[in-house]
Order: sequence, then structure tokens, then C-alpha cells
Amino acid sequence: MILIGGPKTNALTARVLEIVGEDLGVYQDGSTIIVEDKHLEGEVDDNATGYDYGLVMRIRNPFSSVHRLIVLSGSHTFGTVAAARFMASAPFMSEHSGDLAVVIGASVEKGHALEGVVEWSSNAA
Repeated sequence: MILIGGPKTNALTARVLEIVGEDLGVYQDGSTIIVEDKHLEGEVDDNATGYDYGLVMRIRNPFSSVHRLIVLSGSHTFGTVAAARFMASAPFMSEHSGDLAVVIGASVEKGHALEGVVEWSSNAA
């Protein structure tokens, strides 16, 4: 199962994050991604320029003991897009078999999230 959208827009993502988010050292409350002592929230102005954060999680499915799920979430839409792009192109997503959470940061220019960079990972990626 792949959940797309943060807890503001996807009720199932919100529920999953309530159950397992803090187990990996990261949590999302509305638009804020909380990791360690940092509260990360994207900033995008009216011209759609700025910086946004995305969250990628590959975790056990809390509703099924035999399945896993992926969460693609963001501080805003641009962060969710950056998370999806990162997951699709990151080789370590397939190299590590356990639970994994990654916070991605991405610049936003002209209404598009640019290539993201790893801001934090629950696993040495």
C-alpha cells in the first residue's frame, strides 16, 4: 500500500503516523515534520518559490502483520512531490530491507519542486 499526502489531506496517513511515526524518530503534525529537535515546515510564497520538506517512510503496515506500506507526505504539495521523486530514484530504498524514514528538502522554483536532498534519515543511507 502506498499512502500519498500528509496528515492534513489524508486521514489514513494521519492514523498511520499516529501509530508508528515516532518509532522511527520522525513525526508529522499538520504541515510540520518533526525530527529530533527540529520542526521543519516548508515556505513557499505567492510566486511558488521557496523550500519545502517531504517525508518518505517504508514501514510495517500497522493494520496487517504480513504487509508493508509506503508513506509519501510533505509539509506542502511540493514536499510530497519531492518525496515521491526521491523514493522513485533513491537506490538505497531497495538496498535496505527494514523500516526506513527519510526527510527530503527541495527548493521550489516556478511552481516545481527541484531535486530533493536528504535532510535526515533513520538509517545510514
